[in-house]
Amino acid sequence: MEWVDTIQIYHSMIDVTGSPDDLFFIASLIEAESNYRAVNGRHGEIGPCQIKPTTAWHHFANQRLSLEDVRAMLGRVTVNVKVGYELLLSYGQDRATALEKYNSGKNKETYRKKVLEKLDRFRQEYRKHIVEDFALRGHGD
Repeated sequence: MEWVDTIQIYHSMIDVTGSPDDLFFIASLIEAESNYRAVNGRHGEIGPCQIKPTTAWHHFANQRLSLEDVRAMLGRVTVNVKVGYELLLSYGQDRATALEKYNSGKNKETYRKKVLEKLDRFRQEYRKHIVEDFALRGHGD
């Protein structure tokens, strides 16, 4: 794992989320998808959030970007985390449903359970530290 990626991913998560709990949610997804690495997946997924360019292309439809432009943008950690977070939000307020829509593979229920277990663990282990970090950056809880 490259620490530059991990640090960049962490800062991106804080920048795009509005609360510690939102950060824990996207962090849980990123851990499940890529273990905090900016890597390419077996099926064309890109970056820490493992987003397929065609999925992101639909997300950016109003900007009239080419698929190649979107693919290049997803390679940037900050953009990848922001798009991953926005996709999650676009799938609704219910986190379990949002995760199943985000994954949409054969093992949606297993994936959902895995990410939600990570979310619970993050809340228990890191809440105090993340709340302090948010406060230092001018975010509220």
